[in-house]
Amino acid sequence: MIAAPPPRDLIALVADGQMKAALEGILARHESLSIHPVACDIFVYPGHDPGVYTRSGDFLSAIVRQYERALVMLLESVLRQARVHRSASLYKQLSSAVSLNRCVDPAFVELRSVLSSCFPIAN
Repeated sequence: MIAAPPPRDLIALVADGQMKAALEGILARHESLSIHPVACDIFVYPGHDPGVYTRSGDFLSAIVRQYERALVMLLESVLRQARVHRSASLYKQLSSAVSLNRCVDPAFVELRSVLSSCFPIAN
């Protein structure tokens, strides 16, 4: 009997390519978050925010056992308020350059807290 491979750290389900790019950029900066490198698979749900909100459980149920943790990410308002056109490259650029420790956006502070508690650096 062939043993199943060990589970990966994280599966993330996001609403669009921009969120995927941002999460990739954030997770690439694991040292700035004081977390260990995270083995992650990120999926973009084709139904965008409404689909993620209503169908994420169905989507993840078939594969969630292959991962230690699952993360579902929705909604955005900052770009809409600033009237900035969304693009994956903008999200990747922002997540690669902004200070992860000085950001006070409540959603990001919560994400940083969750990542820190789930993926601490091993001593």
